[in-house]
Amino acid sequence: MEQRLFGLVADGVFQFLQGAVGTAGALRGAENAEAARLVAAWRTLLRLHDHRPSGRCPLCKRGRKGHTTELCTVWQVAVAYFLRRLPGED
Repeated sequence: MEQRLFGLVADGVFQFLQGAVGTAGALRGAENAEAARLVAAWRTLLRLHDHRPSGRCPLCKRGRKGHTTELCTVWQVAVAYFLRRLPGED
């Protein structure tokens, strides 16, 4: 994926995660802590798989150097669950 487009996708995913932290703030006790833990885990996983300027994921080695590339599977899952609407959502 082109670096500029990847930046927009990444911004959207991280904004969703930030919103999830805000929503979790309304939860009490263990639920809030678990939501915060899940968000922190996703942020870490996504940063580990952050595409480099070459367009490649450093862990999956997915993509072609200097060309439009695909997202690695970690980012594909994040986009599917955090940016797209799930079936049944309005």
